[in-house]
Amino acid sequence: MSALVKRVKGVSKSKGDILKPRKPSGGKAVSTAIARRGMKEKKEEMDIQLPTRPDVTSETPSEASGFKVLVTGFDPKSKSVISFLQSKCPGKIKMSKVQFLPKRLTFLVSTRSEAEALRKLSGVKVDKHKITVRYTLQNGPTDTAAAAVEEDAIVKAENDADILSFTDEQVSLLRQFLAIQYRPDLRVLDLSNLANMEVFKAAGFNLDLNQAKLLKILMRLISVRCKDVTSINFSNNNLKTLSGFDAIGNLLPDVINLSFDSNQIDRLETLIELKSVKGLRELVLTNNSISVNNTDEYRRMVVQMFPSLSVLDSVAIPRLAPPFDASQFLHQFITSFDQNRAALALAYHEHASLTVVVQCHHPGKWLDSQALLLDPVQAVPLVFKGPESIHQILLSLPPSMHLAAPPMHVDTVCSTPESVTLKITGYLLEESGLRRGFVRSLTLTPVSAVPSRPWTALICMDELLVSDVPQQFS
Repeated sequence: MSALVKRVKGVSKSKGDILKPRKPSGGKAVSTAIARRGMKEKKEEMDIQLPTRPDVTSETPSEASGFKVLVTGFDPKSKSVISFLQSKCPGKIKMSKVQFLPKRLTFLVSTRSEAEALRKLSGVKVDKHKITVRYTLQNGPTDTAAAAVEEDAIVKAENDADILSFTDEQVSLLRQFLAIQYRPDLRVLDLSNLANMEVFKAAGFNLDLNQAKLLKILMRLISVRCKDVTSINFSNNNLKTLSGFDAIGNLLPDVINLSFDSNQIDRLETLIELKSVKGLRELVLTNNSISVNNTDEYRRMVVQMFPSLSVLDSVAIPRLAPPFDASQFLHQFITSFDQNRAALALAYHEHASLTVVVQCHHPGKWLDSQALLLDPVQAVPLVFKGPESIHQILLSLPPSMHLAAPPMHVDTVCSTPESVTLKITGYLLEESGLRRGFVRSLTLTPVSAVPSRPWTALICMDELLVSDVPQQFS
């Protein structure tokens, strides 16, 4: 049991990982991956008030420490921002604790009237760049608001048109929502079923994660407010594509668990967006078109895309068994190919494929075998599928011996928890004494050897290229 699962033990009734889906009383499968203990109570307490602009009134004792002003959106290379602000405000404004930070400027002013005068400059262009000006009390009970203003500045610092299209009220609403949905003690964030959240409906805010603009600002806010998150639940969001989700890996480096249960994802290519999540350990794709049948092929392809995965659709991915030894398997395979090809019938997976390409011009039996290996109409290499068909082709190939000198080269091209792909290069010797070069790619999946199948692995894919120009392959 992983450390993360141990931390959430007791939150979910399931003994599986935290992203394991369950079926509610209605019968529809939904993901309850992100631990929800206390979520309901917190949602009932949620009373979001859209922010309003402060009235310009005389200063109170709590305002004696001054006001913090944030300016964003200007050209980082510009040196005229401060002089511009002072020239546009009535009277002389005294600024203190001025700080030029990456893409934002902060300073203090003494009175609310000065801060309000500066705020009214928000939207004005400085050197062709539209600036945004906000302010809050420097100290006192509104320090949380100050943090929120600074967060907004970070989110909008890139001066991205898509992000700047959201109003301050919408950003505030998202920020407060994330504060409720995020469990910092478990480092989990529940973003499931966003379109049906009443608080957003009431505000006329459509949270459709298929919208690139919304996803962009949401990811920025998460990177500020939930930067330590490790698990995110995106279930029940009608997602058709994962375009833009590469931001997870770029902005949230600690994320290892993701749930996309009960969406509308129908193409495996869509998952490429998640390859930026380098340490992905658990992925839930249940109740999507791509995982309806949950075939071995589907699991194999997903695992190949994400070598770090430990759990897929709440099912643990078997690791390569320690006894599995590729060199032992290869010795057995090569010996059988050279001396007893009938023994290879049990070395292939039931869904295995074999392709043999012969690029020979010198007379010999390998040249003669080309006719058996090509499509007679399209003249392209045939793909033989299944152990029986592969066995017949192997028996029909010319008798050949693998040469021990010069030695063969074996490279591991790809290694995942469920398979290993090896590239073997070397030489074959025909009965006539003619030497051929070869390159062979074998994709293996480990199995337990038993008397009826004396192999430590099964071949899922076999691609053999034979050439009549011997050469040393790298």
